[in-house]
Amino acid sequence: MIIKRIQNTVFKKRLVLFLGVVLVSCGQQNKDVHFGEAPLQLNGFNFDLDIPNFFNDEAYFRHKADISMRAEEEMVELDDQDEPFEYVRYSQSSFSSDTKVAAYGDLVFRKILLCTDLADENTYLVGAQQEDLTASDIDKLVNNLKKDYGTPTPYIDIEKKNDRASYEWYLEDKVVKLVLNVQTTSDMEEAPEDGWQRILYDNEEDLSATLFIATKQFDQVMQEAYSFSGMLVYYR
Repeated sequence: MIIKRIQNTVFKKRLVLFLGVVLVSCGQQNKDVHFGEAPLQLNGFNFDLDIPNFFNDEAYFRHKADISMRAEEEMVELDDQDEPFEYVRYSQSSFSSDTKVAAYGDLVFRKILLCTDLADENTYLVGAQQEDLTASDIDKLVNNLKKDYGTPTPYIDIEKKNDRASYEWYLEDKVVKLVLNVQTTSDMEEAPEDGWQRILYDNEEDLSATLFIATKQFDQVMQEAYSFSGMLVYYR
Protein backbone atom coordinates (compact mmCIF):
# COMPACT_ATOMS: atom_id res chain seq x y z
CA MET A 1 0.00 0.00 0.00
CA ILE A 2 1.88 3.02 -1.19
CA ILE A 3 1.11 6.10 -3.23
CA LYS A 4 2.96 5.96 -6.51
CA ARG A 5 3.49 9.25 -8.31
CA ILE A 6 2.85 9.00 -12.02
CA GLN A 7 5.71 11.05 -13.33
CA ASN A 8 3.96 12.52 -16.34
CA THR A 9 1.72 15.34 -15.32
CA VAL A 10 -1.73 15.37 -16.77
CA PHE A 11 -1.53 18.97 -17.90
CA LYS A 12 -2.22 18.27 -21.55
CA LYS A 13 -5.26 16.18 -20.74
CA ARG A 14 -6.50 18.78 -18.28
CA LEU A 15 -5.93 21.58 -20.78
CA VAL A 16 -8.45 20.03 -23.14
CA LEU A 17 -11.02 20.18 -20.38
CA PHE A 18 -10.12 23.73 -19.38
CA LEU A 19 -10.43 25.06 -22.93
CA GLY A 20 -13.23 22.92 -24.24
CA VAL A 21 -15.55 22.14 -21.36
CA VAL A 22 -17.45 24.61 -19.21
CA LEU A 23 -20.32 22.90 -17.41
CA VAL A 24 -22.61 24.97 -15.21
CA SER A 25 -24.86 23.43 -12.59
CA CYS A 26 -27.39 25.72 -10.94
CA GLY A 27 -27.29 23.64 -7.79
CA GLN A 28 -23.61 24.21 -7.15
CA GLN A 29 -22.60 26.28 -4.16
CA ASN A 30 -19.52 27.63 -5.93
CA LYS A 31 -20.81 27.53 -9.50
CA ASP A 32 -19.78 31.12 -10.26
CA VAL A 33 -16.39 30.99 -8.54
CA HIS A 34 -13.28 30.76 -10.69
CA PHE A 35 -9.88 29.99 -9.25
CA GLY A 36 -7.83 33.12 -8.60
CA GLU A 37 -10.80 35.48 -8.91
CA ALA A 38 -12.58 34.85 -5.59
CA PRO A 39 -12.05 32.49 -2.64
CA LEU A 40 -13.68 29.07 -2.83
CA GLN A 41 -16.24 29.00 -0.03
CA LEU A 42 -15.73 25.93 2.16
CA ASN A 43 -18.72 26.45 4.45
CA GLY A 44 -21.05 23.58 3.71
CA PHE A 45 -18.81 22.27 0.95
CA ASN A 46 -20.58 19.27 -0.60
CA PHE A 47 -18.18 18.12 -3.35
CA ASP A 48 -20.28 19.43 -6.24
CA LEU A 49 -17.49 21.63 -7.57
CA ASP A 50 -17.28 21.81 -11.36
CA ILE A 51 -13.53 21.42 -11.80
CA PRO A 52 -13.22 22.54 -15.48
CA ASN A 53 -15.32 25.60 -14.72
CA PHE A 54 -13.36 26.36 -11.55
CA PHE A 55 -9.98 26.12 -13.28
CA ASN A 56 -11.11 28.01 -16.38
CA ASP A 57 -7.82 29.84 -17.02
CA GLU A 58 -4.87 27.82 -18.30
CA ALA A 59 -2.44 30.58 -17.25
CA TYR A 60 -2.34 29.13 -13.73
CA PHE A 61 -0.98 25.86 -15.14
CA ARG A 62 1.51 27.56 -17.49
CA HIS A 63 3.20 29.66 -14.77
CA LYS A 64 1.84 32.83 -16.36
CA ALA A 65 0.01 34.11 -13.27
CA ASP A 66 0.81 35.10 -9.68
CA ILE A 67 -0.51 31.73 -8.57
CA SER A 68 0.82 28.52 -10.11
CA MET A 69 -1.00 25.19 -10.09
CA ARG A 70 -0.09 21.71 -11.21
CA ALA A 71 -2.16 18.59 -11.82
CA GLU A 72 -0.74 15.13 -11.26
CA GLU A 73 -2.23 11.68 -11.40
CA GLU A 74 -1.54 9.54 -8.34
CA MET A 75 -2.62 6.15 -7.14
CA VAL A 76 -2.87 4.22 -3.92
CA GLU A 77 -2.41 0.45 -3.90
CA LEU A 78 -4.84 -1.24 -1.54
CA ASP A 79 -4.40 -4.69 -0.04
CA ASP A 80 -7.99 -5.80 -0.61
CA GLN A 81 -8.33 -4.46 -4.17
CA ASP A 82 -6.91 -5.82 -7.42
CA GLU A 83 -6.80 -2.36 -8.98
CA PRO A 84 -5.21 0.71 -7.37
CA PHE A 85 -7.29 3.74 -6.43
CA GLU A 86 -6.39 6.49 -8.91
CA TYR A 87 -7.03 10.19 -8.53
CA VAL A 88 -5.85 13.60 -9.69
CA ARG A 89 -4.17 15.94 -7.22
CA TYR A 90 -4.39 19.66 -7.99
CA SER A 91 -1.75 21.39 -5.89
CA GLN A 92 -0.49 24.92 -5.62
CA SER A 93 3.19 25.49 -6.32
CA SER A 94 3.40 29.26 -5.80
CA PHE A 95 1.39 32.17 -4.42
CA SER A 96 1.72 35.83 -3.51
CA SER A 97 1.35 37.44 -0.09
CA ASP A 98 -2.20 38.60 -0.85
CA THR A 99 -3.41 35.34 -2.40
CA LYS A 100 -6.94 34.36 -1.31
CA VAL A 101 -7.96 31.04 -2.83
CA ALA A 102 -10.38 29.67 -0.21
CA ALA A 103 -12.35 30.82 2.81
CA TYR A 104 -14.24 29.43 5.77
CA GLY A 105 -16.32 32.13 7.39
CA ASP A 106 -14.19 35.27 7.47
CA LEU A 107 -10.88 33.38 7.52
CA VAL A 108 -9.18 33.24 4.14
CA PHE A 109 -6.58 30.69 3.05
CA ARG A 110 -3.54 31.24 0.86
CA LYS A 111 -3.08 27.68 -0.42
CA ILE A 112 -5.53 25.13 -1.81
CA LEU A 113 -5.55 21.44 -2.69
CA LEU A 114 -8.14 19.48 -4.65
CA CYS A 115 -8.35 15.76 -5.31
CA THR A 116 -10.70 14.44 -7.98
CA ASP A 117 -11.35 11.36 -10.05
CA LEU A 118 -9.48 11.01 -13.35
CA ALA A 119 -12.40 12.45 -15.33
CA ASP A 120 -12.76 15.52 -13.07
CA GLU A 121 -16.38 14.56 -12.50
CA ASN A 122 -16.17 13.85 -8.77
CA THR A 123 -14.33 15.82 -6.12
CA TYR A 124 -12.92 13.68 -3.32
CA LEU A 125 -11.18 16.24 -1.14
CA VAL A 126 -10.56 19.94 -0.72
CA GLY A 127 -7.75 21.24 1.46
CA ALA A 128 -6.83 24.79 2.42
CA GLN A 129 -3.86 26.12 4.36
CA GLN A 130 -2.95 29.42 5.98
CA GLU A 131 0.01 30.56 8.03
CA ASP A 132 0.71 33.60 10.21
CA LEU A 133 -2.42 33.01 12.28
CA THR A 134 -3.01 33.98 15.89
CA ALA A 135 -4.72 31.97 18.62
CA SER A 136 -7.75 34.23 18.16
CA ASP A 137 -7.93 33.39 14.45
CA ILE A 138 -7.92 29.67 15.21
CA ASP A 139 -10.49 30.05 17.99
CA LYS A 140 -12.88 31.73 15.56
CA LEU A 141 -12.35 29.03 12.95
CA VAL A 142 -12.84 26.22 15.49
CA ASN A 143 -16.02 27.84 16.80
CA ASN A 144 -17.41 28.18 13.28
CA LEU A 145 -16.63 24.53 12.58
CA LYS A 146 -18.29 23.49 15.83
CA LYS A 147 -21.43 25.44 14.90
CA ASP A 148 -21.56 23.67 11.54
CA TYR A 149 -20.49 20.15 12.52
CA GLY A 150 -20.89 19.79 16.28
CA THR A 151 -18.37 18.64 18.86
CA PRO A 152 -15.09 17.42 17.34
CA THR A 153 -12.69 14.75 18.45
CA PRO A 154 -9.36 16.30 19.56
CA TYR A 155 -6.42 14.21 18.46
CA ILE A 156 -2.69 14.24 18.95
CA ASP A 157 -0.05 11.54 18.74
CA ILE A 158 2.38 12.39 21.51
CA GLU A 159 4.81 9.65 20.55
CA LYS A 160 5.38 11.09 17.07
CA LYS A 161 6.07 14.55 18.52
CA ASN A 162 5.44 16.10 15.12
CA ASP A 163 4.18 19.40 16.53
CA ARG A 164 0.71 18.82 15.13
CA ALA A 165 -2.67 18.57 16.72
CA SER A 166 -6.07 18.32 15.11
CA TYR A 167 -9.81 18.52 15.46
CA GLU A 168 -11.67 15.80 13.58
CA TRP A 169 -15.33 15.45 12.63
CA TYR A 170 -16.52 12.10 11.27
CA LEU A 171 -19.91 12.83 9.76
CA GLU A 172 -22.44 10.79 7.81
CA ASP A 173 -21.32 12.08 4.41
CA LYS A 174 -17.86 13.56 4.97
CA VAL A 175 -14.78 13.83 7.16
CA VAL A 176 -13.57 17.25 8.29
CA LYS A 177 -10.12 17.77 9.76
CA LEU A 178 -8.46 20.90 11.10
CA VAL A 179 -4.74 20.35 11.59
CA LEU A 180 -2.72 22.83 13.65
CA ASN A 181 1.03 23.20 13.59
CA VAL A 182 1.76 23.85 17.24
CA GLN A 183 4.30 23.00 19.91
CA THR A 184 3.48 19.73 21.64
CA THR A 185 3.81 19.41 25.42
CA SER A 186 4.23 16.46 27.75
CA ASP A 187 1.09 17.16 29.82
CA MET A 188 -1.44 16.84 27.01
CA GLU A 189 -2.88 13.58 28.26
CA GLU A 190 -3.80 15.28 31.54
CA ALA A 191 -5.43 18.30 29.91
CA PRO A 192 -9.22 18.64 30.24
CA GLU A 193 -11.49 18.10 27.24
CA ASP A 194 -10.73 20.72 24.59
CA GLY A 195 -8.15 22.12 27.00
CA TRP A 196 -5.03 20.86 25.31
CA GLN A 197 -5.52 23.17 22.34
CA ARG A 198 -5.47 26.16 24.68
CA ILE A 199 -2.33 24.85 26.40
CA LEU A 200 -0.69 24.42 23.03
CA TYR A 201 -1.22 27.74 21.37
CA ASP A 202 -2.42 30.29 23.88
CA ASN A 203 0.86 32.20 23.90
CA GLU A 204 1.97 31.45 20.36
CA GLU A 205 1.94 33.50 17.19
CA ASP A 206 2.59 32.61 13.56
CA LEU A 207 0.41 29.53 13.81
CA SER A 208 -0.47 27.39 10.81
CA ALA A 209 -3.85 25.77 10.11
CA THR A 210 -4.75 23.24 7.42
CA LEU A 211 -8.41 22.42 6.82
CA PHE A 212 -9.51 19.28 4.96
CA ILE A 213 -12.98 18.24 3.84
CA ALA A 214 -13.02 14.75 2.34
CA THR A 215 -15.53 12.16 1.25
CA LYS A 216 -15.68 9.13 3.53
CA GLN A 217 -14.46 6.95 0.67
CA PHE A 218 -11.36 9.07 0.11
CA ASP A 219 -10.68 9.25 3.84
CA GLN A 220 -10.58 5.45 3.94
CA VAL A 221 -8.14 5.41 1.04
CA MET A 222 -5.90 7.95 2.78
CA GLN A 223 -5.96 5.90 5.98
CA GLU A 224 -4.51 2.95 4.09
CA ALA A 225 -1.81 4.91 2.28
CA TYR A 226 1.71 4.74 3.66
CA SER A 227 3.11 7.91 2.10
CA PHE A 228 1.88 11.34 1.17
CA SER A 229 3.18 14.40 -0.64
CA GLY A 230 2.40 18.09 -0.63
CA MET A 231 -0.38 19.30 1.64
CA LEU A 232 -1.61 15.75 2.11
CA VAL A 233 1.23 15.09 4.55
CA TYR A 234 -0.90 16.98 7.09
CA TYR A 235 -3.93 14.76 6.56
CA ARG A 236 -2.84 12.01 8.91
